[in-house]
Amino acid sequence: MKKGDKIFLRESLFGDSDWGIVNISRTKELILLSLFFIILVILTSGWKGFYSLIGLLSTFAVIFVFMVPQILKGSSPIGIGIIGASLILIPTLYLSYGLNKKSIATFSGIVISLFFVGIISNYFVNTLEFTNFAEETFYLNMASSNAINFIGLLIAGIIIAAVGVLDDVAAIQSSIVFSLAKTNPNLHGLKLFREAMRVGKDHISAVVNTLVLAYTGSSFPLILLLTIQNTPLDYLISLEMVAEEIARTLISSSGLLLAVPLTTVIATMIATRDHPTEVVKNNFSW
Repeated sequence: MKKGDKIFLRESLFGDSDWGIVNISRTKELILLSLFFIILVILTSGWKGFYSLIGLLSTFAVIFVFMVPQILKGSSPIGIGIIGASLILIPTLYLSYGLNKKSIATFSGIVISLFFVGIISNYFVNTLEFTNFAEETFYLNMASSNAINFIGLLIAGIIIAAVGVLDDVAAIQSSIVFSLAKTNPNLHGLKLFREAMRVGKDHISAVVNTLVLAYTGSSFPLILLLTIQNTPLDYLISLEMVAEEIARTLISSSGLLLAVPLTTVIATMIATRDHPTEVVKNNFSW
């Protein structure tokens, strides 16, 4: 701390006159960082960047106005997670790409993939016997007036985390399909699908690696600590906080693996129908 810092105090539980410093205010610095980010987005992306920021605000609105209150009321976190994810996608895709066939294909591919993520999340979270019992959930349980399903909360978190990755890959795949179809009208059906999947496969490899690095980075201090203590590998990966991150990575990656070909198929079907007068001379056309 230094002179001029804003600090937060908490009264001691053991005496009326004792106070302790529990935190310092970081609001000013976070506002400056946010402004820097906003300016950089607008400078590099123009109006599209501006619309993406509005989509970001709508995402926060869905989370804090709809999802959080509903879960605190005792609603199913899994159901709220899927509904909330769909509500997040609608304004985000519309503001970024407009209401067109590309955004419809993207939305369809993501929603179907999210149901898949929800199903496998529910299965493996229960199979792995996670409790999702940490310090924050302990205090949440004490503060909430309604019973909260913490396993469902974990699954909902996985679903929400997967949305961002699926949004990225699905939007790009849809854009690739329609760009290829526009550039080469002779590409239809299976040929169009194969050409789009050439890029899709590269994108899958890159994003899966990004997911692994993101989750590893978030738990890196813990990994270092356990390594120093010569923790056996079996014990290390069996720790719930480590196993959860592994499960998140693999489940999100599984949704991504489905979203790429699924979105490509949907976009290919829509793009092919845009050329009804064209005759495709193979048995694999749609």
